[in-house]
Amino acid sequence: MSKFFSLTFVFIIGTISLFAQDQTVLRGKVLNADTGLPIQGVQIVLDASRLGTSTDIRGYFQLNISTQIKSKTLNLSCIGFIKRSVPISNFNNKREFVIKLSPSVEGLSEVVVTATGTSHRLESVPVRTEVIRGKQIELMGVSNVEETLSYVNPSLSFSPNAMGSFMKMNGLGNDYILVLVNGKRMYGDMGGNNDLNRIPLSNVKQIEVVKGASSSLYGSEAIAGVINIITKEPVFGVSAYNDTYIGAYGQLRQNNQVAFRSKKWSSTSTVQYKKSDGWQLSEYEKPSRKMIKKGKKDPVPTLAKASNAFDDRSFVQSFELKPNDKLSFRTTGSLYDKEVKYPVDYKSYNSYFTDMNLSVDGEYLLSDVAKLSFEGYFDNYKYKYRYNRKYNIAYNDNGESFQKTFYDGDVQLNTNQSLNSYNLKGVFTLPFQNTLNVGAEYMDEYLEAPYRFEGDKAEAFTTSIYAQNEWKYQFITLVGGLRWVNHEAFGSIICPKVSALIGNDWVKLRSSWGEGFKAPTLKELYYHYEKEGMGSHYLYLGNPDLKPQESKYVDASLEFRFKNVNFSISGYHNNVHNLINYKIIPNTDEADMLGVKITKQQVNIDEALTQGVDVAFDWTIGTHLKFSTGYSFVDAKDVETDFVLDGVSKHQATAQLAWLSHTKLVDFNYSIQGKGQSERYYGKEKVDGFMLWNFTTNHLVTFNKWRCNVKLGIDNLLDYTDDKPYGYHYSTLNPGRTYFAGVQLYFN
Repeated sequence: MSKFFSLTFVFIIGTISLFAQDQTVLRGKVLNADTGLPIQGVQIVLDASRLGTSTDIRGYFQLNISTQIKSKTLNLSCIGFIKRSVPISNFNNKREFVIKLSPSVEGLSEVVVTATGTSHRLESVPVRTEVIRGKQIELMGVSNVEETLSYVNPSLSFSPNAMGSFMKMNGLGNDYILVLVNGKRMYGDMGGNNDLNRIPLSNVKQIEVVKGASSSLYGSEAIAGVINIITKEPVFGVSAYNDTYIGAYGQLRQNNQVAFRSKKWSSTSTVQYKKSDGWQLSEYEKPSRKMIKKGKKDPVPTLAKASNAFDDRSFVQSFELKPNDKLSFRTTGSLYDKEVKYPVDYKSYNSYFTDMNLSVDGEYLLSDVAKLSFEGYFDNYKYKYRYNRKYNIAYNDNGESFQKTFYDGDVQLNTNQSLNSYNLKGVFTLPFQNTLNVGAEYMDEYLEAPYRFEGDKAEAFTTSIYAQNEWKYQFITLVGGLRWVNHEAFGSIICPKVSALIGNDWVKLRSSWGEGFKAPTLKELYYHYEKEGMGSHYLYLGNPDLKPQESKYVDASLEFRFKNVNFSISGYHNNVHNLINYKIIPNTDEADMLGVKITKQQVNIDEALTQGVDVAFDWTIGTHLKFSTGYSFVDAKDVETDFVLDGVSKHQATAQLAWLSHTKLVDFNYSIQGKGQSERYYGKEKVDGFMLWNFTTNHLVTFNKWRCNVKLGIDNLLDYTDDKPYGYHYSTLNPGRTYFAGVQLYFN
């Protein structure tokens, strides 16, 4: 019997040994191709078999297979990433094999922070939020942030003229839209127009759009909504990036980035250069009022360009330090300058803009349920004239007329705007699924404008205290917030907001009610500017007694999710009162003595109403095709006159169709995107509607630590142009069908 057991034991051990010799071990690690971070939960299955495994929290996996199995590939899949097949021959059981997965078009559910000031998955945020992903931007044939917004979100429109493209959200203009970059205010404007091109497009991680009054969380200007442009963070290790874009009319964009990230600290350096030669839409110009009075009503030849030539440069440097798991610091500084160049024979100067900003942030985790953060921010934006020939200017200052002469190369300051802000914030997780967000903010605004203010400069201070609580129970989330604001000029105001989310994985109902406000600008408060023209003498005055512009906003949205299909419909109503505008007032005795013919002063006189419906539809068809479209109906009018607000289109729509294909060597993407608007009015002037379509192809090659993407495309496929004489409002500044190309190189 003992011999029998001995022989049996030898037989079993021998069999196991033979079987072990017939095994191979596949070891590897799966990383995100965009960030370099490990991916947990990737399903790995041996082709034509049931053998498989999944990656752990560090992205590692190990799979033992028999060499007798005929399968030669591993199939990898994970929600939010493009499936990939890897030949077994790539593996060597003596080393670790690294596999990179690229995020799919729809991507993982994004983490958003703008709507509530705290982190939420997009599908669970209680305030209606829309996200434009960095992956979407890469696949589109756009050259700046403005184009990105207009081609993806139909609620956002732009009303272009020679001074820039003025943004509107659901019928309200740029003045009522708060633009943030990483949660910091984008400060400085020209005529109320923020220059979104200050932000390097290839450095954008995602853009979050929150519609409706958000002053309870963000203070002034957040009446129409908030746009938060969030930049990319560096991946682990050393990475380098180059993005080159070449288009018609001398358009060039060159972006370069070098970054490093370790467990303790990171650094990102970004340099960007952009230029364009500009273009004319018409060789003729609208006749001046003086010419019309003389009976000359025909357009006249002109050198003026609808889109002026420009070049701009920017440099952004960020550092982040994490001494331990609880404490982190981040500082970011940027320099920007832009010169808009006019034809020398048309204007005697070019417009020159500079911006310099610096932020210092810190965060400390008090515990697993509490954290404190501090933000300090400084921004200085200047608008100047840079003269290209001799020019004489006549000024009026307190009744005294004098002349100043400028020569080629001289620089004249128009406005110098500065902002200092400090924000202290705490987020606390409380019992019964409550999250409390409290904070205090201090802002100091400064404006210098020679010959336009008494004393040429003005300053205002704002102090705020805010609190917001989130409560979640099963399928219900409620958010309530309140902000108290004290402004140096108009005193105090309180802004509340309440939001709710009810739903499950396939249907959600969101609703919000809130009040917003916009503080009077320094120009509106303290302006004092005399101007002579057309045989008359004007005096423009600010008004220190102005009240803040206020709004009452309510919205509701319904969202459906069925596997690969998303559909949402939302309605909103926004009533804005105490709007600030100029009103002709009687001359004072002093104004009469100065020879003033007409005096205009800023007053609270207008009331506006905007209401409408937004619809969005996304359909992911299989693993290669995605279709998305959006529609926005806007009814925006002056309550007193019942006239439609200037520059507002009632109907706006966008559409995108993207197809992806993946081979062992190259990833292909073909996409077409379109946007359209109905007609709009400026007083009695009608501007026709339009529809633009773009076509873009991307060809991505990945080799070891390098990635190269070649981009080719056609802008304005249907060759639509608005060729009215210069001086009228244009439907679009697009010059017609053009072609572009780009190359993106990435090393990690």
